[in-house]
Amino acid sequence: MIYYAPYTYDLQGPADRRRFPYYAKKYNIKYELYSSKSSKGKVIANPFSRHLPRILQQAKENEIELIFETVDSLFIEPWYSHYNLLKSLKEFRINYKLLIGLLKYSSMVIVSNHLQKSYLSTIGVRNIKIIPDYSNEYKKDINSPNYIYKKRLIIGWEGMGFNAKALNEIEGYGIDNNNDIIVITDSRGFSSISNNICISAFHEWHREEHVKLIEKVDVMILPVCSGSWIHMAKPATRIRHYFNLGIPVIAYPTSANQFEMNRAGLGEFSSPISLWNSLLTLLKDPLIRRQYVSKIINYKEKYLQEDTLDSSWSDIMCYKNNMYV
Repeated sequence: MIYYAPYTYDLQGPADRRRFPYYAKKYNIKYELYSSKSSKGKVIANPFSRHLPRILQQAKENEIELIFETVDSLFIEPWYSHYNLLKSLKEFRINYKLLIGLLKYSSMVIVSNHLQKSYLSTIGVRNIKIIPDYSNEYKKDINSPNYIYKKRLIIGWEGMGFNAKALNEIEGYGIDNNNDIIVITDSRGFSSISNNICISAFHEWHREEHVKLIEKVDVMILPVCSGSWIHMAKPATRIRHYFNLGIPVIAYPTSANQFEMNRAGLGEFSSPISLWNSLLTLLKDPLIRRQYVSKIINYKEKYLQEDTLDSSWSDIMCYKNNMYV
């Protein structure tokens, strides 16, 4: 029996839509949601799952085979102290001791990139598998159109309302003076953005419609709330999604963002916000934009193929030729 302890109760959160449930639906793999009565089987859980103390106890007693996902870049931002780590985990109702126990007694730990794997290996975690999110909601055939010089670029920012304050990090750098910024978020996000930033258009976030809006921009930007450990620990998933649409990205250089941009050969576009105006000026040149998109195409072919992610999940689930082995 396979049990899944979700990130969100209704399975509508991003991680639930783009990780194991997506794979399971694709291959018609049956599973049940984990509950206080679940026992004897394979359990897929994460730091935000319910019933974590019970799951840990079952893993200790070998009653279940625990597959534990920790896909945010937990622990790896070097400029955040142990105190801030504990404080952030407490705010999100995650117990640090519990989390370490779950890592210790998991038969497999899933992370989203090599940085996480390298760090967790240094603290004794074994059997680590790298499985990023699927980009199934962000699909597009990429070509290299005939770019023209643009005096003003259309810049996009997209995200949940409680993350919209990250956009305030660009205030005072003149980015909004020389380009047109569109924001795609929910109603909570509109009031979080400084009135000193000139926004050309606000759009309400909808699962299908937001992708169409992103396809119309020239560049997506990824600022980060530099004072928030949780924001700094995001695993660069949006870079993968936007690259899957063929959209250039300029990102704040968190460890995960820098790693992903380096893999694409675009490390210079993961930079402090003070350099973003210069990078945007470069991207107004059609030749530079064409070269950027060419690197995105190479990255997509190498790192964004669903078959690779499918194989990784199948290895963990021991699922081959339409059956468990």
